[in-house]
Amino acid sequence: MKRFHTVSPAALLLAGALLSFTPLRAADSPKWQIVCSRVNRSQAAAGLNIVLHVVNPDGSGDRLFPGQSAPVNVFPTCSPDGKRLAWTSAPSLGFAGSNISVANTDGSEPRSLPMTNCGMAAWSPDGKRLAYVSGAEQPAVWVAGADGTDARQVSPPAGVGGLFPFWLPDGKSIGYTRLKKDAERLEIVRVPAEGGEETVVTESDATPMAGANALSPDGKRLLYIIFKPTASKSAAAHVWGLEDKVESLAGEWEAGDTKNYFLWPTPAWTPDGKSFLAKMRTPTGVVLFKISDDGETKTPIKNTDFCFSATAIPAPQ
Repeated sequence: MKRFHTVSPAALLLAGALLSFTPLRAADSPKWQIVCSRVNRSQAAAGLNIVLHVVNPDGSGDRLFPGQSAPVNVFPTCSPDGKRLAWTSAPSLGFAGSNISVANTDGSEPRSLPMTNCGMAAWSPDGKRLAYVSGAEQPAVWVAGADGTDARQVSPPAGVGGLFPFWLPDGKSIGYTRLKKDAERLEIVRVPAEGGEETVVTESDATPMAGANALSPDGKRLLYIIFKPTASKSAAAHVWGLEDKVESLAGEWEAGDTKNYFLWPTPAWTPDGKSFLAKMRTPTGVVLFKISDDGETKTPIKNTDFCFSATAIPAPQ
């Protein structure tokens, strides 16, 4: 005589759930993530006013980047090998008392480099050196080892400021925004990493900014933004071909009204070199957008409200 076993409704539901579950394949997982600095009201009580967050390219998976202790954390940038993150840590929006923090991209082993009143770090192509800005009153561009040793000023000359440094692909030259009081036009210039004469890359009647994440992944294009912080509040992205010397417009938008360069819209390429990240003002506030390199497509990234600067890092595999 055959015996039949009854199955409970709960067991049937569980079996159905297991059958309908499709495990996440490696191909479905994001290959890169975004580290962005943004206002974090939930951490204000702990004294963290602008902090680094990590999100997936679509804004999902939002989490706080570990190892931050300063009230202001901005200008994140990833090393060429994808293993380390450098950013500016400061007590307020300025270089007074600021320093450069470095950690592994998973947030482990955070540490502060020995330089003071500095920030806007940019990794050299081989990851062995950092270009950065130092000086609370008259910021200038310096170079040091990746551990902060052997620091020396490379430019600019007396009476001229320098901001938003970046490396050229040969690792022998550094570019930056040259600031000079009462100048009719501002310039992005390049200078030998060992020091020497400046050469103008581009100039504008507003403020041209490149920064640590402005060199395309293939090393052939420089992305910079011309920003008018007080007049029209507009930002215009430009792409400059380093080999063919051809310049193209990659979009225009309103970036917000701020005179503090810690909050200016510095751009960052995505790993595929087909788009870049930059902040834009929307009716609800400032949000990080992914913008195609021709400027035609602008996609807001969720969980990036009040974001100011960003970089791409490899996703954990």
